[in-house]
Amino acid sequence: MCAVVEKWEFRLGGVNIGGLKVEGLQVRHPRIKFGRAVIRVIGLVEEQILTEEEHLEANVINGVVKSDPSKDILKVCVVERHGARVGSAWALSEALGLRVGQ
Repeated sequence: MCAVVEKWEFRLGGVNIGGLKVEGLQVRHPRIKFGRAVIRVIGLVEEQILTEEEHLEANVINGVVKSDPSKDILKVCVVERHGARVGSAWALSEALGLRVGQ
């Protein structure tokens, strides 16, 4: 059984994210400018709502910790978009199962 799903289009201005900019979504390392660093990562547990704290190595370029899809380490961001509060929270997560992206 298949459902017909209409094409969804992103419309500019459809969400209220305040003054959030790309720079605000960067995960910055406090000490390392270039190289590798051990970082805290949210580890997802299969078929569970619980998570685990992992410590994994990641690349740091110009002080910014980079996602690594080949190792399943990706940035996750939650953005308050309804205007009640202005804010966002981000973290690095692993075990999402994605292999490409930024």
